Amino acid sequence: MCDWTTRFVALLLLLCMGGHAQAAQRVALVIGNGAYQHVTNLPNPANDAAAMTRTLKGLGFQVTEVRDAGKGAMERGVLQFGRQASGADVALVYYAGHGMQVDGRNYLIPVDARLEDDLSLRVEAVDLDLLLSSVSSAETRLIFLDACRDNPFSRRMKMSNATRSVGRGLARVESAAGGTLIAFATDPDNVADDGSTGNSPFAAALLEYLPQPGLEIRQVMGRVRLAVANATNRRQIPWENSSLFGDLYLAGGAGETQVASLTRPRPVAPPPSSGGSAPAPVTQSQYGAGGVLLRPGSLGGLSAGTVFRDCEDCPEMVRIPTGRFQMGSPSHEADRHGDEGPVREVRIDYALAVGKFEVTRGQWRQFLSESGRSGSTGCTMLDTTQNKWVLQNDKSWRDPGFAQDDKHPVVCVKWNEVKAYAEWLGRKTGKRYRLLSEAEFEYVNRAGTSTPWFWGSDPQQACRYANNADTQYAQWRGWPGVTGGAKCDDGYANTGPVGRYQPNVFGLYDTTGNVWEWTEDCWNEGYVGAPTNGAVWAAGDCTRRVVRGGSWVTLPANLRAAPRNWTSATAALNDRGFRLARTD
Repeated sequence: MCDWTTRFVALLLLLCMGGHAQAAQRVALVIGNGAYQHVTNLPNPANDAAAMTRTLKGLGFQVTEVRDAGKGAMERGVLQFGRQASGADVALVYYAGHGMQVDGRNYLIPVDARLEDDLSLRVEAVDLDLLLSSVSSAETRLIFLDACRDNPFSRRMKMSNATRSVGRGLARVESAAGGTLIAFATDPDNVADDGSTGNSPFAAALLEYLPQPGLEIRQVMGRVRLAVANATNRRQIPWENSSLFGDLYLAGGAGETQVASLTRPRPVAPPPSSGGSAPAPVTQSQYGAGGVLLRPGSLGGLSAGTVFRDCEDCPEMVRIPTGRFQMGSPSHEADRHGDEGPVREVRIDYALAVGKFEVTRGQWRQFLSESGRSGSTGCTMLDTTQNKWVLQNDKSWRDPGFAQDDKHPVVCVKWNEVKAYAEWLGRKTGKRYRLLSEAEFEYVNRAGTSTPWFWGSDPQQACRYANNADTQYAQWRGWPGVTGGAKCDDGYANTGPVGRYQPNVFGLYDTTGNVWEWTEDCWNEGYVGAPTNGAVWAAGDCTRRVVRGGSWVTLPANLRAAPRNWTSATAALNDRGFRLARTD
């Protein structure tokens, strides 16, 4: 008789021993658990699994399907699949059913699980790490987890003192081996709908877009994200963590008819030097966790939604889709300001990439170190005792008046300094980096929406999507005339780490809240005479520059997509930061 640890290790050994088996080129494991024996059934996982099996077979996958599986059947399915996946070009896993996180570790729940306490979880559930181990020797790995339902097990389990927490939904997977995409039906720590039309919203979107020719897998996920967001009124937005190399087309590239194609990264050497000797080629390690390493001028060739870096330690960038939008707020929008109009159509019809996150303290420190700059001192800070902003000469980005680490957005930086950062990064990479125009910022913040906030019309949803003036920021409550704070706790009284909150449909984080972000534009009191093609508005009062997006001290009413603000170009504030744009 062996304990759960022995069983776990033994199964891992069996997976490794199966590595010599002959592998199909593309293999898939589909699990649908709905007929739970000790809690209420889930109606759709069996339908989702059956439909996914048909779709993947049509895409040329050899599919192992497991439905309504107990612990033993799930482990046997994983074992069989691990042998098939060894050496495969593409190994894909789709799981629909209950899942849960305990102390930040994810588990998939078999149908025979009772889960009376945290010890039984480790014996009766399947650790997600085991599933990831089963595909570790495949060239490319795709994991789709439709397992974020509102879990009845978590409400009845008894926790020992050693267990710190049982979270909602599934926990964020912080890293994945190169060549892996892990996609969740919704963002970490949130729950997803099972669906009322025979399939879950996530499954329905995958079934629609996976088989479409000409869509690279990250473009597929962008469309899946938009479809699920629209189907759930933006209560649920899929999230993924990707370290894929090159482009992956499951249904063939544009103009192709083959069942599947994978373009792996190839070393890219710069042109020979004037001396005639070619530099050493780029090695695979230089691709980094961000995905694709680009040639200069190749931005226009990337599909919308692609995440990339131009160097191993460069900021992650997201290729933005082209489109048109109505900039500003309509006259009937609550809390609008006069400078938010007149509303006009703006087109973004050129290749554009935007920082996935705000630039962090760690990235700013690297810039100062490599450029030999020291960074300015003196930062304007919110003084709640005087009800005003006050310049503190002893404060700077190193000490903005509250604790930060290298994952927080840099603050207390002036407009000319952030311009210097963009120029430095451009010299380093040979690409054209810059600040966003004001029009570009509103376009990528709205991300295809026309509601007051990119998440919809409810300001009380702010804490899911933005670091804002919430209940933690109690000082605001005592200020005369200040009302409308979010009745929630976003987790941070000052800045929070970038990427902490739910992204918008374009896959960008913190475009609302955390810090106001510098743009390139000069300040104007409205949009009369403003460009309509996304260009920088270089006319107006250029001693003041536009900042957009709101910050950790901003009330939800001013976190809408349309509000505008300005800051003196020579000032630094502890709620101002920035992100970058890149064009060819």
